[in-house]
Amino acid sequence: MKTVCVAAVLLSLISVCQPAPLECKNLTKTVDQGSDVLGRWYIIGMSTTYCWLPVLFNSLLVPSFHVDFTPTERQHYYDVNVTLKSFTFCDSETFQLFYAVNSMYNTDGQKTDLKMEEKGVLLQSGCPDCLVISEENDTEIIVLLSRRPVITADELQEFEKQAKCLGFYKPQIFGSDHDLGNCGNTDFESPDVAPVVEQRLKNMFSELFTCTTDSVLYYPHAAFKWVQQTWASLW
Repeated sequence: MKTVCVAAVLLSLISVCQPAPLECKNLTKTVDQGSDVLGRWYIIGMSTTYCWLPVLFNSLLVPSFHVDFTPTERQHYYDVNVTLKSFTFCDSETFQLFYAVNSMYNTDGQKTDLKMEEKGVLLQSGCPDCLVISEENDTEIIVLLSRRPVITADELQEFEKQAKCLGFYKPQIFGSDHDLGNCGNTDFESPDVAPVVEQRLKNMFSELFTCTTDSVLYYPHAAFKWVQQTWASLW
């Protein structure tokens, strides 16, 4: 009997080491029709197929991003203004986007040709006021935006599952400081900023280690934990 149980445990390991197929099918499915994008959105987080550059950028700067969509004279074309804030440094950039049904394309301003290689598609999400955009340009990326600057723990967990289903690293979650009233030049040597930079450098090295080891150690750890629990439940 014990031999049969051990065999069952070993044969089940392969399914334990993969995300649930049905769950992944739902989370990686594109929406049939995207929602209205006009107005302000907050970029909550992102994930990619590699982790070093996003971790370096996010851990050190802890940036906050918000995006404003405004209509243009042409149907389906939007002016998109992205604002970044880190410490007291703020910057904005505007570009034009074509959006229809469930896909987004970058454009060349007044030109009519779309940059077909720069395409984003909207994925399913259980978050009622979120956009989950998957892009495949020079690198694969998934981005989560919300009408709210902060979302719930369950909504964040779902986004992490989406990233995992796509084979991406654990998402980097951006800051939520969108107050532009104190924007100015940042003095990294000032008494107020220097200790924060030092702490962020420490966090950066910790995050780099984590992002490197997570993908290597996750599945063996999950399998071992499942075997322990299953074995204990047999007796």
